[in-house]
Amino acid sequence: RAEPPTNPRIATCVPVWVAQPRVRRDEIADSIPCGPDLAPIVEAVSGAIEAGADHVYFHQVGDPLDGFVDLWDTELRGAVNELARSAT
Repeated sequence: RAEPPTNPRIATCVPVWVAQPRVRRDEIADSIPCGPDLAPIVEAVSGAIEAGADHVYFHQVGDPLDGFVDLWDTELRGAVNELARSAT
């Protein structure tokens, strides 16, 4: 059985995509912590933990994927794990 559309006036997902405004890179950067500077990312995770979150999702947007993976492996994972340990 098919799920009803989000908006009954929009029958398929294509019009939903068209109806959504385009988001510029600078708008994304202003609304979420991103980039190689760890401080804003760690601060956002800390705020989420303080607010009661028990899961935090990280997602690479754009290039270079290898840079994100390296940053996660060398610095970010340890900082996030330290926050989690200090919260318990």
